[in-house]
Amino acid sequence: FSLLQPVAPGPAHLAEVAMRTAVNMGLYCEEEADASFVKGSPSHTQTSHQDGLRDLRQRLWWCAYSLDRLVAPYIGRPFRISDQLITTEFPSLLDKDITDREPYSKRVTHHYFQLRILQSEIHEVFQYQRALGAKSSNKRKACTNLSPPFLPFDSIPSWRKDMNRRLDEWKSYIPDQKTGGSFPVVLLELDYWQTINHLYRQSIEVPPELIDMTPATDPARYSSGETELDNSIYLKVVEASGKVLQLYRLMHHVQLVEYTYLATHSIFFAGKEASLIRVRC
Repeated sequence: FSLLQPVAPGPAHLAEVAMRTAVNMGLYCEEEADASFVKGSPSHTQTSHQDGLRDLRQRLWWCAYSLDRLVAPYIGRPFRISDQLITTEFPSLLDKDITDREPYSKRVTHHYFQLRILQSEIHEVFQYQRALGAKSSNKRKACTNLSPPFLPFDSIPSWRKDMNRRLDEWKSYIPDQKTGGSFPVVLLELDYWQTINHLYRQSIEVPPELIDMTPATDPARYSSGETELDNSIYLKVVEASGKVLQLYRLMHHVQLVEYTYLATHSIFFAGKEASLIRVRC
């Protein structure tokens, strides 16, 4: 509700409370959940109860995780917990309470969870880059000894290329709506293009004449460490920004979405990045 209505205390605060509560309950750690079950040789009833409890804990965790990964990048904040500490598996795809099948809604949900993990990696890498960009101040000197997260790669460009490949793979496996689902596939496509935009726009620095108009939390204020940008990066940003604007226009015409804060933010940034490239050209 807070994501859809501009009411106090706001989605950022509520997502933070939800995530902190989930971490305090140990939902992020599958081993802690297993340790809380009844020990010994449980009966069939106890086993069924344990499976249901485990599935519930998994659902709670990944919902809280998704909210944190959705909201934090919009406000430029770090996440509440690193992905490297999470051991909880996705909840079951089977809907055993009704039929022993995989409902379309659960497959879509799993697909969103997978995207949130990719988005989380992107945000953490660029949070690290932002820290390096600000390390000249005394308070940030400790950042010089940090190892870059998620980088078994030799550089940001090589990591970005691999991330683009993983996002394309994710897009190719979007659940087919022909299988009986009613969830609009256009929303998944929109998330894909927004993520592509986020992945590439971090490399395009703000021109000096616009630096005073750029929020301090925007990673574009800091150098990405790339001395020369390939033209394909600019093309990627233009393509992704155009797709975001087109998809929002389509959804507006079919009354699929109302213009919430997150939608307004995405539309603004899509237009802003296209404008930055135009200024540079």
